[in-house]
Amino acid sequence: MGDIGTSIKELRIATGMTQEQLAEHSGLSIRAIRDIERGSTQRPYRHSLELVAAAMGLSERDTNELIGTVYVQPNLRRRGSCARPREHAKGQDVPMTALAHLPPAPLNFVGRRDALQQLDALLRAGSPDASTVALVDGAPGVGKTALVLRWAHQVAGQFADGVLYADLRGYDAQPPLAPESVLRRFLRALGIPDHRLPLSKEECSALYRSTVAELRMLIVLDNAATAEQVRPLLTGAPHCLVAVTSRNSMTGLVVRDGARRIHLDYLTDAEALELFESSVGEVRPKREPEAIAGLLAMCEGSPLALRVLAERTRDQPHVALRDIITRLANRLSQLSPFDTPGDPQSSVRELLSWSYRNLPASTARVFDGLGNVRQRTFTVTQLLPIQPYFDMSEETLVDALDWLAEENLIESETPGNYRINRLIWHYTRERLDEVTGH
Repeated sequence: MGDIGTSIKELRIATGMTQEQLAEHSGLSIRAIRDIERGSTQRPYRHSLELVAAAMGLSERDTNELIGTVYVQPNLRRRGSCARPREHAKGQDVPMTALAHLPPAPLNFVGRRDALQQLDALLRAGSPDASTVALVDGAPGVGKTALVLRWAHQVAGQFADGVLYADLRGYDAQPPLAPESVLRRFLRALGIPDHRLPLSKEECSALYRSTVAELRMLIVLDNAATAEQVRPLLTGAPHCLVAVTSRNSMTGLVVRDGARRIHLDYLTDAEALELFESSVGEVRPKREPEAIAGLLAMCEGSPLALRVLAERTRDQPHVALRDIITRLANRLSQLSPFDTPGDPQSSVRELLSWSYRNLPASTARVFDGLGNVRQRTFTVTQLLPIQPYFDMSEETLVDALDWLAEENLIESETPGNYRINRLIWHYTRERLDEVTGH
């Protein structure tokens, strides 16, 4: 067959149908049928082609042949003018298939129904004249990556050209990835050979946007540090969705780039119990309700902390929960129960240290000073008695607290009122002891 528009027109005429009749039987609009036949719509959705084929009574073989003029196979898009085929070392073309870069979906995922529904709503809200950017932000270890990966695996089939994924290392032991490095990686995956890759970030970004302009893709940008790191990786394509995760609230990405912010809070007590039971079973928690209440309080809704303690509990099946909790609570450091030797990305203290390293010096000093706060809910006025430690004006202090709130290291529900999570508070006390030599 030739191009898709000619193929459909020839098949329609052969069946004796008018454009109006084909539109009526397929459920598409007459304008959609005309645009396809004229070539105005060069890459119709696969679902639209299936409806047209069914309306004309095509066999499965003929339907697959028709779809094959646009797709290599079901859900695998043929990259025509938008992206060059990947090249063999000998210069031979290799057909491109739908990209599937997602890491595995998380196990024992619980709750987050509201956040998942908000992400689903972005798919329904997509329109031909506006791209969609989702920003999932929240505190360290709150489960942002787990949420987006869970959702991405559920909806990946709706993106005919596949999924691109990159860990931007915004909060990591290694330096953050430069946008141009990610752009070149994405362009290679999209079939652009190395000798065609531009040198500058701006040129790479322009080629990237051109390459995906007519594709339907999901792009997951995990662990971003700043809006400036993300902006060159936004597509502007009408049928692409970009999902970003970050500890930073990225107000600029919301205001300037129209991102839809989805804030991920700590787990509720019910969700935390469900997560714990999904790892260790329901018998032990039901047998010792007081001990499990103490364990949930230690974690204060942190999925990462809960998973670490669940693993420690599972490793000691014959030890009472109250004995495990007592032993952990008596450790010199309140964060030691959440250490994972040999796996820093699963250690609460290590994750918090990566956020701390990203803070400006004055803000880091305020963060350390919060180790002196006895109540984890506080106001600016309550900090003034210990202000000599901060050695800054009240205005500068407020700016630093707002910065910490933007980084999701403290919470600010109303102006001037703040709250700090138990685990983060323990980390501030460790930092304060370190800088004061106690």
